[in-house]
Amino acid sequence: MADSQATPAWQGAGDRPDWVTVLNEKCAASSQAKVATELGLASSTLGQIRKGIYPASTERIEAKVRGVLMAVEVTCPALGFEIPAQRCAEYQTAGVTPANPLWAKLSGTCPTCPHNFRAESGGDA
Repeated sequence: MADSQATPAWQGAGDRPDWVTVLNEKCAASSQAKVATELGLASSTLGQIRKGIYPASTERIEAKVRGVLMAVEVTCPALGFEIPAQRCAEYQTAGVTPANPLWAKLSGTCPTCPHNFRAESGGDA
């Protein structure tokens, strides 16, 4: 899928989110299927994102693109250091294992974290 055909819902490159531009560039340089595998997503999901027709929230996918393809990091308040944005998203959606001290700490912090894409305030993960 060529970049010029990738995002008809985005009226122009200035309207397209930066992470979608990066996603398009990576798909053009490799393939949509390879990038989807790298992100742990279905190729059809990336196709819908690139076209601007994905029917659900894109926040989790944006976090994966920013963390994996853009190497964006966020400071985790539970851990006290920077982690890849995609790892932050994984922590938010992973099941909690009460016996694991890391998960116990994350489960107490993630719900109110400013990077939590599920939080009412949004976040920037």
